[in-house]
Amino acid sequence: MKPIVFLLGLLPLIAIARSGGAGNGGDAIVCADKVILLDSYEAQKMRLHIDLNPDNIQNPTWRSMVNVAVARLERFDQVLAGTLYDYSMEMVNDFEKFEKFPEARGKAVYLGYDVLTPINDSLHVSMPEGEGCEEKPRQLVSQKVPRFSRELRYEFSKSLWEEMDLQEQTLTILHEAWYRIMLENEAEDSRAARYMNGLVASIDFDYFTFEDYIQEISATELASYTVPNVSEILFDEKIVFNLKEHKIFFTDGNLCAKGFVLSPRIKETFTLLNQTQRYVGNTAIPLICVKNSKLVSLELPKKMISSKYTLRFSFFQLEFSKEYASPLVHFHKNGKVKEITGVEFNWYMPMFYTCNGKRSYDQKFNCEAGPFIDHDKKVKDLSTLKFNEKEMPILY
Repeated sequence: MKPIVFLLGLLPLIAIARSGGAGNGGDAIVCADKVILLDSYEAQKMRLHIDLNPDNIQNPTWRSMVNVAVARLERFDQVLAGTLYDYSMEMVNDFEKFEKFPEARGKAVYLGYDVLTPINDSLHVSMPEGEGCEEKPRQLVSQKVPRFSRELRYEFSKSLWEEMDLQEQTLTILHEAWYRIMLENEAEDSRAARYMNGLVASIDFDYFTFEDYIQEISATELASYTVPNVSEILFDEKIVFNLKEHKIFFTDGNLCAKGFVLSPRIKETFTLLNQTQRYVGNTAIPLICVKNSKLVSLELPKKMISSKYTLRFSFFQLEFSKEYASPLVHFHKNGKVKEITGVEFNWYMPMFYTCNGKRSYDQKFNCEAGPFIDHDKKVKDLSTLKFNEKEMPILY
């Protein structure tokens, strides 16, 4: 009995090794008249309507169908959509190459008449009954992190691949991209990858809200939601919400969090006694809200709303005076500053660069010198301040 107990104790470790080490896979359901991805079957059970050619273009391709799924995801998540696209296109490029040169070597994909070793990482609960379908799924794809220079990340069963229609093939490509993303977030099985693949590939996803989307990914292994920063109000290139640790909440459809640590472009005001002009660095932001990969609003720390501090952009500076309400920065839909409310400013100071021997108040790249302060255009005593979509101030 002891050896049996010992082996049973090892089974979870073996499962983890298969799912996180030696390889991970995509499964196909083989029936008499069709071969479909396990993702498709499970999506049908959830009454999701998969359609990767919603515009009914005459000659869809792997590339056009991947682009449909990526565009759906990009509506809510620009960063994750970019990763899904990059990972998918590694495979699409190889399959397009195989069409022209069947014996060519891929950069990421091996496609051959091989029987792939089963990988127990699906945790599926059922298979279709009847319809001449096999009782167990077959291994369609094996994915692993290449260890050696000649190894490839993906190995596809060509005999199963050839029995799938174009949409099922594209779903398979997307599945492997989703699974790679989930594995990078420490997934131990393919459940979340299959679910997100079927969901985003479906027309039902078009009716999701941003809040719906965040709730879905929060239930997966995805650890974070990332928003690229395009505003000059922050030094941070991106804003990362930790979905497992941050105390996030929704307000008016926006994803918000308190006490976010960021690095605003706020510096000490230049004086004769203080000529260092140091930036404040990492600062606890009282409240920040985002939606669809863009900043919506940001509350500035009240302790910085005084003449001791200056808010700096590329072509102008604003010296704080005082706050009369919650100091809020509101953003345009493109993620650029739209308005700053609850704050009065002592002055607005434009800056310019010397470009080809001339002053430029809107260009700084490839210029020979700058920035320089233009004291002659200084504006004093500002209250509510608005900005255009290029983040240039509209003065009243």
